[in-house]
Amino acid sequence: MIDFCSQAIEVMRACSVYKLPRLMEMNEVYLQQNLSMKNIFSLLKFADSLSVQEAKDICFEFALTNSDFFTSSSAENLGAYFMDLLVHSNLTNTF
Repeated sequence: MIDFCSQAIEVMRACSVYKLPRLMEMNEVYLQQNLSMKNIFSLLKFADSLSVQEAKDICFEFALTNSDFFTSSSAENLGAYFMDLLVHSNLTNTF
């Protein structure tokens, strides 16, 4: 199965380099519509590895919207990963 969300992040990276704002917007919308509890961690990690701040922002917005899950005891280790990324990213000023 092709992971279209990962491809969207790769395209977002290219959009940043080649200054393609409309294509960036389209990929942002796609990513927002297709994020889920099943893929958010792998996508956030992938976005972080490619330094795609726009995709990281979308992932963090999703996490904030679903904060009940991320603060539950079943997600304790996952929450630590998010907090580490938040502390070391530029997102601290965004939210």
